Amino acid sequence: ANSGADYLDIFNFHYNRERNAADDDLLIWTEHLDFFRDLLDESGHEDTPLWITEYGTFGGDIDVPKSNGTSEELSKTDEEQSAWYFRTVITGMSYGIERFFIDLSGADGSGIGSSSLYEPGSGERDFVATLKAIDENIADFDSVVRIDDGQYVFTVGDTTIYALWDGILPTDLSGTVTVINLDGSSDTMDVSEVSYAEDT
Repeated sequence: ANSGADYLDIFNFHYNRERNAADDDLLIWTEHLDFFRDLLDESGHEDTPLWITEYGTFGGDIDVPKSNGTSEELSKTDEEQSAWYFRTVITGMSYGIERFFIDLSGADGSGIGSSSLYEPGSGERDFVATLKAIDENIADFDSVVRIDDGQYVFTVGDTTIYALWDGILPTDLSGTVTVINLDGSSDTMDVSEVSYAEDT
């Protein structure tokens, strides 16, 4: 309202609800994205890039402190954590988020630290492979279109890449396709063999 956006090169925000085991509903994530994107668009700064400079979700078994002095034990598998990153990064990219800075600090086993990149003795968490696969395949996309909930199609040069985790397979897909999995591995198969589920 006071022309502050005139002095911004990049607009950044944090999103750590899920890092501390809050509701991971994509609706809450898109409400945040809508709010900040609209804030810039309505002030005539629709080309200002969005960066998310602190962001993450927990993985493994954690003990989350509550305001009343008690705590709650929660658990999230590596695959569920990877799927969360996949869904939120793909959705965020469709809103124009150009950079995601993953929250990686803290001792493993704590509410905050359980989102860390490394676990003692086990190396990288699985979600890192998911983020690398996104970066290697669609980071330099030319356009993105939301087909439906959980369904996006990216154009990268002459290549069309679908990011899917919900609903039925788009009807315009046919023939042989390459499927990239959350762990970064890939399989070539006929479209009739493709299946996916929200948490995988």
